Amino acid sequence: MVKIGTEIESPQTGERLIFRSTADSSNGQLFRAELIVKPGPYVVRAHIHPSQEESFVVLEGAYGYKIGDSTGVAQPGDTLVCPVGVPHSQWNAGNGILRIYYEHRPALTSAEIFFETQFGLSRDGKLSPNGDINLLQGGAISSGPRVHRSLSRTHCSRCWQRLAGFVVTELAIRNMRCPRNEWGPRAEPVIHVVILATPVAEAVPEICW
Repeated sequence: MVKIGTEIESPQTGERLIFRSTADSSNGQLFRAELIVKPGPYVVRAHIHPSQEESFVVLEGAYGYKIGDSTGVAQPGDTLVCPVGVPHSQWNAGNGILRIYYEHRPALTSAEIFFETQFGLSRDGKLSPNGDINLLQGGAISSGPRVHRSLSRTHCSRCWQRLAGFVVTELAIRNMRCPRNEWGPRAEPVIHVVILATPVAEAVPEICW
């Protein structure tokens, strides 16, 4: 269980995150994290949450966003709501610090797992140049007794996606250590299944927790 007030840092993306409300602390009602982002080129890639509504409360700076077909820059005092299943991405659109609240409803522990894992990989310098979790690292993540599934869909058939996902997961399990035991309090193993397709197809937003 992540303690309220825990801070984690991602040197590769210029982010710092503070857990303000978790699934455990809110009885599954609200995940809230304060995110502080340094100015720079990092963009959170487009993704969707298939079972959560997400809100972004701008506290400081200029919040660049794309939510569905809407793109803009929000200012302090603004709150943006991304409905369930709508693709969205974000970036620091200013020259100074960006500070926001992430709010997910309902709260899922997979959000905590994801942030702890991504930021832990960043501290070890193991994210890709654009700040994403590398393919094989994404295949083996250790946390609670659940599967966290990220789906990078394309216009290829689902059977090819699933086959590639199983191959990637098996490679990760056999060839990589589970780094999560180093970065978080949980020790029970879990598989983070990355479902991919052939690279010739045009990708659409990935599915997160």
